Amino acid sequence: MYVNEKDARVLLTWLAESAQVAFLLPDGIGRWKAVHELNELPNAPVEMWHIPSGPLPLLGKERHNPVQEIASPWNG
Repeated sequence: MYVNEKDARVLLTWLAESAQVAFLLPDGIGRWKAVHELNELPNAPVEMWHIPSGPLPLLGKERHNPVQEIASPWNG
């Protein structure tokens, strides 16, 4: 998808208004954290989580076989 900065702000605002969506952002080396809002797109990969889909898996060596569930994505 191609979006410019103006488009990104509109999209981020719209997504942040939904209680069903969270963004997964880098939170240090090998770490990430779930947040409800983004003020701007970071210069790093951003993932999205559809919260009603359930807990996030902590993936092992094989993606289809999660090692465990992530207890609290909001705490990083």
